[in-house]
Amino acid sequence: MDFSFYVYVLIFPMITGIMLEAMSTFKKKILLIVGVGFFFLWHLHNIKPESTYAIDSLVKLVQAISIQKNHFESEELVYLAKTYDPTNELHPLPTFIIHAKGKTLSPFSVNFAGFNAGLLTFFRSSHLPYVCLFFSIFTLFFLAKSSRISIPTLILACFGTPLVYQGLEYSENSMLLALQGLGLYFYYLSDNRKNRFLAAFFLALGIFLRLETILFIAFFYLFQLILVYRFHIFKFLQNEWSTLFGTFLPVLLFCLQNLFLYDHILGARFLSNQSTLLNFHVFDRLIQMRNLIFLTYFKIGFFGFTPIFLLAMIYLFYQKKNIENKKDLVLLYTLLVFIPITAFIAPNDGVTNWGARYMNLAILPSLLLFNTFYDFWKTKESKLKKYSLLLLFCYSFLILGLGLKFQQVATKEIRLFQEDLTSQTANLHVLGAETIGLYSGTHFYDTILILPKTAEQLEQFLNKNHSKIASDDKILLSRIKPTPGVKEGIKVGLFPAESHYESLLSVLRKKYPKETQISGKKLNFHQFSK
Repeated sequence: MDFSFYVYVLIFPMITGIMLEAMSTFKKKILLIVGVGFFFLWHLHNIKPESTYAIDSLVKLVQAISIQKNHFESEELVYLAKTYDPTNELHPLPTFIIHAKGKTLSPFSVNFAGFNAGLLTFFRSSHLPYVCLFFSIFTLFFLAKSSRISIPTLILACFGTPLVYQGLEYSENSMLLALQGLGLYFYYLSDNRKNRFLAAFFLALGIFLRLETILFIAFFYLFQLILVYRFHIFKFLQNEWSTLFGTFLPVLLFCLQNLFLYDHILGARFLSNQSTLLNFHVFDRLIQMRNLIFLTYFKIGFFGFTPIFLLAMIYLFYQKKNIENKKDLVLLYTLLVFIPITAFIAPNDGVTNWGARYMNLAILPSLLLFNTFYDFWKTKESKLKKYSLLLLFCYSFLILGLGLKFQQVATKEIRLFQEDLTSQTANLHVLGAETIGLYSGTHFYDTILILPKTAEQLEQFLNKNHSKIASDDKILLSRIKPTPGVKEGIKVGLFPAESHYESLLSVLRKKYPKETQISGKKLNFHQFSK
């Protein structure tokens, strides 16, 4: 199965390209997108959507569920142990929470969470990743709708970039790309005030999902002023008032929303990352830039995923005098500034990137530039240039195939964690590591979870809540099995040392004499009762 999977991922786009090379009509593009949609739908169904909820995706799901449980009146994270721990000292997600206006909140987009909280009224949480995939396919549709986009560009978008891959997990990235796709679609339509307004509005609307939008639209309009209007500010304001108004509306609403919710115009995401933005070492940021732009071990950056984009940008930069459409030039210079600056000031390098998410806003503009580049390049008679292009295509197809396989393996491991967790019942579950809660997926709210950082903290918690814990209540402590991979993770601080578990066990053994040990596939459990 593994071999056929790789062959399918590599051969399918190549055969599709050969079959559709001369078919540039909109209907043939739609046929390609439908085929792509079914392939990725099959993949998502195969890996089980509920097993994609881990770490960031899990926190975003918890945020959406909390909004729904709060009847859309508050985004405060629902904490089942609130009656035991009113100050949230033992919250199971300490790395991913912020405190604002006396509430415990998620740092991620409240607008994305609110949208999905509404969907949870009609769908199960396991259905939400399919919605994200829909937004990716929707983006491809608007890319194909442009008559200037060639079939090779569309194939590259499907199989040589993270565009659709981003829709295979529960996150705001696919929705962000859909909004940008709408904006760029209207940007390239006939130059009238209505299209300018709609382009600006949809491009700026992404600010409600991710803060990188601020940088993109700032550089985008800066280079319009420089390249199109030659620094004539008055002429720019006179001709682009609809553009500015389309941008101003979403930005104003975003700032007002954040002032109301968080007392800060940039919102929860900025508050959670402001320490890393203000305190950093230049050398560390340069390493981060390399990881986000190029690649390193298990971190596939923007050009590391699609190196043909780098070739296209370099070529177009040196051929800029031959580029007739100034809109292409605006995008080119925007990306030449946006990519390095965003990579430098990003709060981290994405930990395990397979296509840097901080660079997502560069994907669609790069595809549009590649299309212009391809128009130049295909006129060349050199076989070396044609084969080099084919080689770069194949490389990106392989990277996507490896990413899909990696996701398949990772979700299988997460399912084992979730199977272990659902096999146990308890009135109170003491997590030995934050990772266990982050891998719990849709079962996060099945029982009361707490995460004591130290044995002393656990002892204080049990003493304080002694009267609330009934004699027949079951208390569960979970610990990650010390496999070779986990032992390596302990060395770098990803997982707690065995001594941490033992200190928690010593506290529980003093309080609760009855202990049962249970061994799972990924976790070991200690069940206590009075």
